[in-house]
Amino acid sequence: MKTFIREKLLQGLDVLADEVREIDARGNLWKTSGDIINPAGTLALHLAGNIQHFIGAVLGHSGYVRKRDYEFSARELSANELLKEIQAARVCVVQTFLQLSEAQLAARYPGPFLGLDHTTLEVLYILYGHLQYHLGQINYLRRM
Repeated sequence: MKTFIREKLLQGLDVLADEVREIDARGNLWKTSGDIINPAGTLALHLAGNIQHFIGAVLGHSGYVRKRDYEFSARELSANELLKEIQAARVCVVQTFLQLSEAQLAARYPGPFLGLDHTTLEVLYILYGHLQYHLGQINYLRRM
């Protein structure tokens, strides 16, 4: 299970990087439309921060300090800056999963998460779903 969830998270981050490159090539990284308030750049930064926090910092003790407000307020970062954050998230996943045991997957997640008790595996599954949800939004924004 550990290998499966790691590979799915890495695959999602690779798709995120590809979407950022494609949207940037069209000049739409920071554009919104209608009632949509979060451009693709914001969602990409949010996803990278989310993974670096909940996987890297909490599980992997990476020392990452999340700036969630910044994730939603920063604008006009370059695609390269976003890609660096996505790569940092990817590194967090790889390094954390190297030290994560199967027993830890079944154990209680070692930090607060959505105000409820969850196993680490449940949290990783929720994080993967969150990644996929926002990837869908980003894909939609790219195609608009």
